[in-house]
Amino acid sequence: MVSANFEIEGLDELAGKFDELSAKMGRAVLRNAFRKAGRVIEKEARLLAPKDDRDLERGIGTSVSSKPEEVTVDVGVRLRRPGAPARYYGFQELGTAHHAAHPFLRPALDNKGAEAVRVIASELVPEIRKIAAKHGL
Repeated sequence: MVSANFEIEGLDELAGKFDELSAKMGRAVLRNAFRKAGRVIEKEARLLAPKDDRDLERGIGTSVSSKPEEVTVDVGVRLRRPGAPARYYGFQELGTAHHAAHPFLRPALDNKGAEAVRVIASELVPEIRKIAAKHGL
């Protein structure tokens, strides 16, 4: 799977502010924001995926996981049934000695990564404002 890490400064302070919400509520807000951001990249990956097999395009998905100090979003190809399409998506993305690469995940991230970060911000700013208003900040 192609992966990339984005570091958004100020998230530690933001996490502290979310402590004002219940832990479950704060985590839900973050997970929702990251899920929406992942869907931006997912949509682009589906547009860029090779069209020779619709299973590959349909197999692209977004998942979000969280730990107390971290929220992670993964966009990639999901295995929906044994043998398809996850088994060969890497050959499409990276190519082989006998098959030219037809990347779609990395270009989707390159094309829409900044937009995904803006989606996260647009989802979190109203929540931050609510907290700030509550505390007179």
